[in-house]
Amino acid sequence: MRLFRLAPLALLGSAVVVCAADPPKKPTPKFTLGKDTTVITEPLTADGYLDYETALNDRLRGKIKPEANAVVGLFAATGPKPEGGELPDDFFKALGIPRPPEKGDYLVKHFQFFADELRGENARAFNDREDELRKQPWKAADAPKHAEWLKVNEKPLAAAVAASKRADYYHPLISRPKDGSPGTLIGALLPLPQKCREIASALTLRAMLRCGEGKFDDAWADILAVHRLGRLVARGGTSIEMLVGVALGAIAHQSEQAFIAASKPDAKTALKCQANLLALPPWPTYAEKLNLGERFVALDTLQSLRRDGTERLTVRRGNQPKPTREEIDARMSKLDWDAMFRLITRWYDTMVAAVAKPTRAERVKAGAKADVDLKELLSLSKLKDGVVGEVLKQLEELDDLVGRAEDEKLRTAVSEKVVASLLGLLAPAVQKMGDSVDRAEQTARHGVLAFALAAYHADQGKYPASLADLSPKYLKQVPDDLFSGKPLIYTPADGGFLLYSVGVNGADDGGRSFGDDPKGDDLVVRVPRK
Repeated sequence: MRLFRLAPLALLGSAVVVCAADPPKKPTPKFTLGKDTTVITEPLTADGYLDYETALNDRLRGKIKPEANAVVGLFAATGPKPEGGELPDDFFKALGIPRPPEKGDYLVKHFQFFADELRGENARAFNDREDELRKQPWKAADAPKHAEWLKVNEKPLAAAVAASKRADYYHPLISRPKDGSPGTLIGALLPLPQKCREIASALTLRAMLRCGEGKFDDAWADILAVHRLGRLVARGGTSIEMLVGVALGAIAHQSEQAFIAASKPDAKTALKCQANLLALPPWPTYAEKLNLGERFVALDTLQSLRRDGTERLTVRRGNQPKPTREEIDARMSKLDWDAMFRLITRWYDTMVAAVAKPTRAERVKAGAKADVDLKELLSLSKLKDGVVGEVLKQLEELDDLVGRAEDEKLRTAVSEKVVASLLGLLAPAVQKMGDSVDRAEQTARHGVLAFALAAYHADQGKYPASLADLSPKYLKQVPDDLFSGKPLIYTPADGGFLLYSVGVNGADDGGRSFGDDPKGDDLVVRVPRK
């Protein structure tokens, strides 16, 4: 609320005559606002620029309440400085909570607790050993210091598990500096998603310890918490959060296979675990990330170049004085900003349409075309000197427009080169991002099938001759391979089985995955495990 002071000009009897303040002037936009240019038209800052940061956070937050927000719950595990740096007050204000206290029962960081082990020539061997502990059951006597680390982190890990049970996820994207000057969304901090990797590693490490101790219900609770965290983090506004979520899902799936092998669940337990996986919220689509967070970051970055980027980019030769704001504004006004905004908006429209196709085959075809279109666009700008150098080069070229502003063809060409420079920095590889999400979905399908196979084995004493034998008792419908559109490849053998998808390359590599020699691209579930 803003309070205005009103001064009486005269008193006539009991009447007070008040001079009304002039209404505030509306800011003047620096370019055309609209769906085909800037996508949004408000809110505007006092100097006539769009506040993309506020607009994006409002959309991401929606109606999410702090008590339902997993991010709020995770701060009870990490404290106010997940990665060591201090977050701005606006970050916690956006969450709707006070800043957490500096001291508390927070996660004891891995790199601090194992500082001696991670130093020097033995660091690689230590990391390899720790990786083994996450893949198979172990006991405290096998790795006493790891058991101690998990013990001191009992309370923060309990807070993380509780946070994973919350329904929503909203991580604010705050970039504004402490001095109040405008920030740029591309500089927004994402400390918590990265910290979730460490939390997931700790939970899966503890799950394997609990398997080694025969505490299988507790072990599954930890693995399921990592699954939930993955789905929650993937719902954030950025591609980075989606990739972190996918990574958490892969970590959980790896421990999930070890859990089945160690616990040998009866049919009832296996189907209960399967039901837990089926109840997880679906993976968000990559189209959602492109259409909102990634698009807003690109538009905001372009706008920041118009607003203040040239103050850092303008070249001064010799003893030339620093250009004034008016001089900078005059120089930047030479660019065709409406055309630049339209170009970015159209390109994101194309990308969103490509990755929103209903089938994998359609997404691959459209995504490949989008990647080709991006390469053609980037060919306008060779980027030999990097993005900043290329933008400077184009601005130097613009100086030739002085006195001949009627040369719209050159003006448009230079403007397109600047946009190409920015997209070279900002635009994701559409197909690779889509592949990551599809890989996560196929891996999730494998988890559901693995528990169906475990339940069948518990009842029948053997694995089925065909996946079709699982339906309808152990699984309503057996899913096909997302990548081939055909049935998954399944072979029972030697008291176990081999189940796999052909993976991103679409070729049957004989059940060889990335970790095999020679390497393959198949997504594999193998019992017994190698």
